[in-house]
Amino acid sequence: MSELISGEPPFVDREYDENLALAICYGQRPQIPEYTPEPYAELMKRCWDPIPTNRPTAKELNDQFWNLFDVLRNNNNSIELISEDRRLEIKEAFSQEREEHD
Repeated sequence: MSELISGEPPFVDREYDENLALAICYGQRPQIPEYTPEPYAELMKRCWDPIPTNRPTAKELNDQFWNLFDVLRNNNNSIELISEDRRLEIKEAFSQEREEHD
C-alpha cells in the first residue's frame, strides 16, 4: 500500500537488512505521504496493527479497495466498470464496517 501511494518501495533510503527488519519488528513504519486520502491511510495503519485480530481480513481489504476504486471512478467520471448491484454491495459493507468501528 505504501508503494502504491508513494511510487517508491517502503524504506527506499535504507538497506534491506536485519537492522531494518528489527526496526520494523519494533514498530517502525514507512512515512505516509500527506496527500494520502484518509481512508487509505487509516487502512494502512490498521494493517500495521501489532495485534493480528485488529488487522483487516482479506475480505474486508477486498471490499474496502473496491469501495475506494468506486469513489475514484465516480470522481473521475470514467467508464462504468462494475454493476450498480455490486457498487451498492460494496458501499453497504463499507458502511457496516464503519459502524462497527465507531
